[in-house]
Amino acid sequence: MMRRALLLVVAATWASAWAAAAGAAEAWFLSPDPGAGIYGPVELSVHVETEEAVLAVEFFVDGVSVGTVTERPYSLVWDVGYENRERELRAEARLAGGERVVALRLTGSFKVDDSLEVELRQLYVSVMSEGERVPNLERGDFKILDGGEPEEIVTFEHGDVPVTAVLLLDCSASMEGERFAAAMGGARTFLDRMAPLDEAKLVLFSDRLLGATPFTRDPEVLGRVLEAVEPVGGTAINDYLYAGLKLLDARQGRRVVVLFTDGSDLHSLLSMRDVLWKAERSQALVYWIFLREPGASDPPRFATALRGFEGNLEEHRLLHRVVTQSGGRVAEIDGPEQLADAFAEIMDELRQQYVLGYYPQHAVGDGSWREVDVRVRGLGLRVRTRLGYIDD
Repeated sequence: MMRRALLLVVAATWASAWAAAAGAAEAWFLSPDPGAGIYGPVELSVHVETEEAVLAVEFFVDGVSVGTVTERPYSLVWDVGYENRERELRAEARLAGGERVVALRLTGSFKVDDSLEVELRQLYVSVMSEGERVPNLERGDFKILDGGEPEEIVTFEHGDVPVTAVLLLDCSASMEGERFAAAMGGARTFLDRMAPLDEAKLVLFSDRLLGATPFTRDPEVLGRVLEAVEPVGGTAINDYLYAGLKLLDARQGRRVVVLFTDGSDLHSLLSMRDVLWKAERSQALVYWIFLREPGASDPPRFATALRGFEGNLEEHRLLHRVVTQSGGRVAEIDGPEQLADAFAEIMDELRQQYVLGYYPQHAVGDGSWREVDVRVRGLGLRVRTRLGYIDD
């Protein structure tokens, strides 16, 4: 694999240098990263450098066409499955002059170890009393039960743990006008509250990827994508929520997904049960800011070509479950003017959480669900945190 990857890198480097010298068109993959193991829904993204018009970019996985994109950004999400193996990715850009430009990328596989390695589990804990957050608690005020068994708290932090956030912003056609402006303003409010060690990734989506940034704390990079997108298309919440959770797998810090949407899923390839599967295996918090339609039923009742009334109700219930089970919460708002406060409140809450770390002493890696219960000393105190995890 290393030799093959090296050949691809050398070939790509040589081709890029030649193209730059000759003024020719070139293309290269932006994601996934070279040599990285991939599984499940994966964002395939390329950049095409050319002075000609690009008619279409077709993506291939192991020689099989998986989709075509006809406008920027040249990106799509494809479920590559869960087989642990290398894959060859190819993108062919067709130019107006008839030329075809090819980008190649070779992914890796995950190293499998037969030994059981117990992972440090971190719990992000919000403590409330009569609607107010409770500060100044100590390690000894908390008790963790994992599967009903007490665990030793080995790390204890409060307040300044860096935040690593994925902001998923619904930019479907229903967001035109005041809603879109308010959503972009709300996102800026969240980003303006970031501390020096925080980082965020913006993902603007509808039924397709409209714009994204790398993980960064640079306000200019984050701000540019907010200014470059216009609302269009339908809504694919499930696909992008799954992708947002997956993006956080390899990140450090207080991992959180903030989803904003004004509607329900209409176009995802994945179901919300797929998202729940991923969320149960993640350590990320999920927050959902939901802008209700005036006069709409709660929960919303509607049928689509993909799902009937009951199917869409189940998707809505499961999204609530994803959020509450992760330790996050749902912020339902009635108008776009409430968006800035909703985003600000989430960041303020993250800043005041307690972070408890422990090594599960009874983990056996059998794939079962293990309930987690955090208790705190004091009358009338309410705790919100993750409800459990899959013992993989």
